[in-house]
Amino acid sequence: KCLSTWLYSQDGKNQSMKILKANNPEPGKTPIVVSLDILCNGKLKDSYDPETMNGRTKRYNTYLKDSFDKEGMRDPIKITPVKNTNLMKVPKGGNRCYWAKQNGYTHIEAYVI
Repeated sequence: KCLSTWLYSQDGKNQSMKILKANNPEPGKTPIVVSLDILCNGKLKDSYDPETMNGRTKRYNTYLKDSFDKEGMRDPIKITPVKNTNLMKVPKGGNRCYWAKQNGYTHIEAYVI
């Protein structure tokens, strides 16, 4: 489900990197690993609460969370660069990012589209 490694930061201190890996990446495509810190999506804001949402976003609490807890992440998220920044937008995979953040992951597998 995940891969944890130890990295050294620029100041030489150990920091943990916990990667949420996809169980079912596309054949012939290798996903990249990106930090959750550089991803832009409303579901990654500290103020995001799926309980207050309706429609598709409410689905997280009724179905998706249980699925992620049991099976992990099936497919890598999809990301696109945000012009003139080092950030990446998440047009496909916000719930996966939210689950990763809530479960202590620091990085996630993605495809750049």
